[in-house]
Amino acid sequence: MIKTKFQVGDETLSALRVGSDKPTILYLHGAGQSNKERGLPIMEKLADAGLSTFCFDFSGHGESTGEMKNSSLKKRLVEAEAALTYLDNEKPTTIIGSSMAGHIVLELLKNHPDIKNIILFYPAIYSANAFAVPFTDEFSAIIREPKSWADNDVIGPLQKFTGNLLIIIGENDQVIPIEAIEMIYSNATSAASREIVTVPEAEHLLLPKLLQNKELFNEVITKIVGLVS
Repeated sequence: MIKTKFQVGDETLSALRVGSDKPTILYLHGAGQSNKERGLPIMEKLADAGLSTFCFDFSGHGESTGEMKNSSLKKRLVEAEAALTYLDNEKPTTIIGSSMAGHIVLELLKNHPDIKNIILFYPAIYSANAFAVPFTDEFSAIIREPKSWADNDVIGPLQKFTGNLLIIIGENDQVIPIEAIEMIYSNATSAASREIVTVPEAEHLLLPKLLQNKELFNEVITKIVGLVS
């Protein structure tokens, strides 16, 4: 595991490379108190299988500079774009996104239709009206409108996606509407493969339950390794 930093605009972002080779996988964490370390159990397992991952703290999170109130989906997309430059661009790209980062992954598809694998843990999608709005009360008001997520502009690129889509959700997720998950899944009509894995009894932050279920955790890792390799 190697720690590094990179600059995006005025922000210095803290990053990790997990694995011995130049990464082919980009891991994007979610919102709230999340950070790059949250996905370490997954990334370390992938490293055991010979796969390297690059992850970082979005501005306002973890060891990166900035404040959440000055960030937005738009700013996160710019930071994710910058992080892509740290991947081995001679090999197919895999992106893992959790929660809010699910939307960022789908935004990346607009400029990177050649992404090979998309792995989404309890993914969120948001109204196009929320994209450039800072993470303040104004952002919260937009996303709390009934079915605001349905008025998004990321589904179009997803319909043309020809790679592999794997979605992992919690059985009892009270944050992400199942209709939003179904919208993502049902519109990946051109994907080479698509699958939803449900973690029994898990809520939105499903990783604790997934780690307890060693058989299912190993199955998810095996699925990811199979797609990336």
